[in-house]
Order: sequence, then C-alpha cells, then structure tokens
Amino acid sequence: PASFKYGPLRYVQFRILEELFHLVERGDGISILGMPTNTSERLRWLHDGDLLKLSATNLDAVVDNYEYFLWLYHISQHLHKTNGFNEMSFDVEEVQERLRSLFSLLSQP
Repeated sequence: PASFKYGPLRYVQFRILEELFHLVERGDGISILGMPTNTSERLRWLHDGDLLKLSATNLDAVVDNYEYFLWLYHISQHLHKTNGFNEMSFDVEEVQERLRSLFSLLSQP
C-alpha cells in the first residue's frame, strides 16, 4: 500500500526537486555533488548552503512533519507485510494539522 507515500512524502520530495530546478534555471552554479540522498538530510544540506528559503525553525518543522509521515508509512508497510492489513488507525487531527503545516511552509516561493 502506498499509504502516505504519494501524499505528504512525495510533496516534500517534489518541492525539493522544484527548488533545485529553479536554482539551476537561475544559473546559481549549484552543484549537487555531495548532496545527501536522505530527504531530511537533503533539506538540512540545502538550508545550510543557503539554498532553501526557510528559517531554522520552519526547516525543523518541515523535517519533523516529513519524518512523522515517513514513520506512519513504515508502520503501514509493516502491518501490510506481516498481517496483510491495507488499513491502519492514526490520529486524524494530527495528520490534518501536519498536512496544513507542510503545505503552508512549502507553498512559499
């Protein structure tokens, strides 16, 4: 099951890719050599290189939300693999709040 993979996780990953495209388009001379493959580390790498226009607090919020959804995704994968479950319980209000937070933080240019 795709679970949270094709929602919040891909949203964050595609926003990173979109920002990289904009940097290349502007001719900022960005080199992706040495860029981490882990998404959370990649966000921090971009931020540390002043390539991501987020405050440190907002970056921490994006990473925290991303890792929360990654955690839920791993739980759903485990439940599916071990028990064949295609559904799982989660805190709907927390998921909605975190989705709003991610969209708000990453929809800024």
